[in-house]
Amino acid sequence: MNDIDEISLNHFSFTVEDLDRTVSFFEQVFNFEILSKGPRDKTMIRAVTGLDDADIVVAFMKGPGFVIEFIEYVGQLRSRRMDMRPCDASFAHLALNVPDLEQVQNRAEQYGALPLGTVGTVDTGPNKGKRLMYIQTWDGVTVEIMGGPSP
Repeated sequence: MNDIDEISLNHFSFTVEDLDRTVSFFEQVFNFEILSKGPRDKTMIRAVTGLDDADIVVAFMKGPGFVIEFIEYVGQLRSRRMDMRPCDASFAHLALNVPDLEQVQNRAEQYGALPLGTVGTVDTGPNKGKRLMYIQTWDGVTVEIMGGPSP
């Protein structure tokens, strides 16, 4: 067995402006479960991030088969939204299979998450035939929702 066999996924992470709003959104729209929420040791966070004034609150949430972490910087280094486009280097998104694309889109819009574009259909690859769209939260977190029914 080599070292690569020991690698496994721990979690995904996004930095957000409003942790409470983000947690509520993922609970209500996608039925994620909150696992923990609270501040972190400033000394450790400052060492890890290289930011002298770093102070954060972290929420871990359980999604379908994975864990996601949301981080809000508080104090002097408040989180702020970066307007990134899907074509920008380091742009990231979370992709979720959903049973009804339009129903999830409508629920997301009620919480202030809006589509980046329109619905498309995948033409090749492992998701061929699936319908999808990008929605983006007020924090700039992009979620690709993929599934059925309609049209």
